[in-house]
Amino acid sequence: MQGLARRIILTWLPPFLWMGVIFYFSTDRFSSEQTGSFVDQLIAAIFAGDVISWGWLNLLTRKLGHVTEYAILAILWLRAFAASGLLRDYRRAAIRILALVAV
Repeated sequence: MQGLARRIILTWLPPFLWMGVIFYFSTDRFSSEQTGSFVDQLIAAIFAGDVISWGWLNLLTRKLGHVTEYAILAILWLRAFAASGLLRDYRRAAIRILALVAV
């Protein structure tokens, strides 16, 4: 029984923990108004130049961050479903996982 409980925890806990991380980073503390100056300074340090002209890079960085965090969530859900034997048809699983991640 102990091995089964451990396997269940190792299988299903990562996607739920990652959802918690996403929720935490979705708070006002990490909004663009709060972190924008840090990202602008980082971009200015890397690319040396006027930060205002690099505003599009700030936006692109933020959007790619969102895509990445939700892609990781989808992979974690796919892993959990595959490890538990609930994954039979990958096409259906992908649609269900995309719907789950969107929610």
